Amino acid sequence: MDYNGADIADSTGMKLPDECCNKCAGTSDSGQEKGIAAFEQHRKTWITEADIKEIADTGVLNTVRVPVGHWIIRDATTAPVNTLTREARTASSTVPPVTLGNVGSQTNIDNSIKFATFLAARYKNSPAFLGMALMKEPVPPADGNALQHYYIEAYKQIRTTGNDCILLVTPFLCDQDPDHLKGMIGAPQYTNVWNEIHAYFIWGYEGKTEEQVLAAIDQYDQSHLKSAPTNNRLFLGEWYRGGSPDSRGGGHYFRELERK
Repeated sequence: MDYNGADIADSTGMKLPDECCNKCAGTSDSGQEKGIAAFEQHRKTWITEADIKEIADTGVLNTVRVPVGHWIIRDATTAPVNTLTREARTASSTVPPVTLGNVGSQTNIDNSIKFATFLAARYKNSPAFLGMALMKEPVPPADGNALQHYYIEAYKQIRTTGNDCILLVTPFLCDQDPDHLKGMIGAPQYTNVWNEIHAYFIWGYEGKTEEQVLAAIDQYDQSHLKSAPTNNRLFLGEWYRGGSPDSRGGGHYFRELERK
């Protein structure tokens, strides 16, 4: 619990163990040390090398998407990301960190560019570092011109580090269609830039049958995926259906959804 009585969650959204939260509540130096140790133990055991290997062993999955926060720039070791890239290399997987700062937020443009450049410079020689998403789901009232400016400046400064990694760019969450993708930075002027979109089949699908949802996915494939501009590669970074739309054939439904 935090000081307002709310549950504390880590960056994955998982509620942290009570022993971690309770130990961090202490104000003494010894309490703080115990709290930090508890958090470190949690982070070391929540995702392990065995988990990364299990993903790679599927034979069809080879990438781990990692949310990261700008505050790790203050940690000279960035130990968790270092560990993950090492484990991913062992398992023949790759790691694209996702920066979560939004234009207009407390993580402003300057801080976000500094952070992205920090990651690019640090991991430019890592075989497991695939690239990074420069923004996750930007939404109004952020300014579209400011968003485009951020992508351009981030691209320039990241490339000055010597890192030619993949950079994922995305339009506003409400504008993720072929027309708006045409306005994103990309080839031939910008190299190794991919467009990212997220597809959610949950809101607005209440009461829909299994067949109706699967039909909507087929339509989305034609109208958004196959119609997207081809100067940049297209990365479907997230897709989601919140649950089986009816009580019939749940297992089949999810297998068919995965296939599509």
